[in-house]
Amino acid sequence: MRSEFLSARPSQYFVRAVVFGAGAFALVWVVLWAPKTTYGPAVDDPIDFATTFLDSMTLAGVLFVVASGFTLIFGLMRVVNMAHGSLYLLGGYIAYDLQQRLVHNANPGFGLLSSQVAVWQWVVPAIAASACIAVVGIVMQQGFLRWNQGQDLRQALITIALSIIIADQMLAHWPIQESVAWPGTFDRFVSIGSIDYSLARLFMLAVGVVVGIALWLWL
Repeated sequence: MRSEFLSARPSQYFVRAVVFGAGAFALVWVVLWAPKTTYGPAVDDPIDFATTFLDSMTLAGVLFVVASGFTLIFGLMRVVNMAHGSLYLLGGYIAYDLQQRLVHNANPGFGLLSSQVAVWQWVVPAIAASACIAVVGIVMQQGFLRWNQGQDLRQALITIALSIIIADQMLAHWPIQESVAWPGTFDRFVSIGSIDYSLARLFMLAVGVVVGIALWLWL
């Protein structure tokens, strides 16, 4: 059985390499060699195209991290956690509140400036919020989901109800959209060839890549 599994891995790597190569070739073709259309070239400004491409990749990295958590929980524990997104958002708001308490804001009516935030004032809220959400997840598992192990429909209904409750409580406590401020170290632009791009977004993309590689090697 193990030998069959090991023999199947090279073919999987080959398929993934072919898919990746085809995608890379299509991207290069669109940017460099695609013929003009009746409305002009396929890519009018390569720099704008590259910036938009990086924007989409960083957003995809964030969504991948969120989705990988959902997939990991379902794959290892067989738990259908439809409240996963609400817990992710709750963690963000907890980190926001903690950061507001750690940083002295001279203008409390306005958001924090990146120049006011040190790296540790971003890392500590992120770790603390993750720990808080881990505790909430344990309570959900032990209080509601453990009794319905293997009952996918019941788990889905329970977690949907919990998601609605959590969302309503967040709306009551944080009536407007807030966001955690990046530290000044990351809130700047770096040059990538002819492109000036946000270092914070590149960090988000790097986190997504690291998580993807770690899950690939682990699982």
